[in-house]
Amino acid sequence: MIGVTKFGKVTPKPKFIYPTVRFPNTHSDIVGHKVTIYETEYNDKRAFMLILDDDSIIAKKVLEQYNPKIMEKRLSTLETDVRLIKEKVM
Repeated sequence: MIGVTKFGKVTPKPKFIYPTVRFPNTHSDIVGHKVTIYETEYNDKRAFMLILDDDSIIAKKVLEQYNPKIMEKRLSTLETDVRLIKEKVM
């Protein structure tokens, strides 16, 4: 859980009412991103699931994994594991 809030509303025209949900400001990085909304149930209650469709968030996380220091450590670990396997096989 990231927080508790109430549904708000936006009324751009007299007969059009749109529900809104506020997220904590710690999630301001999602503003403007495309999202798919699913209606579902959770513990026998009406629920909504939001899935961010924007690949830029995923791309950012993927790029973070390619930090040179992290990659060097991962490569070193793999080399050590391969060497140990070779020693056991031979």
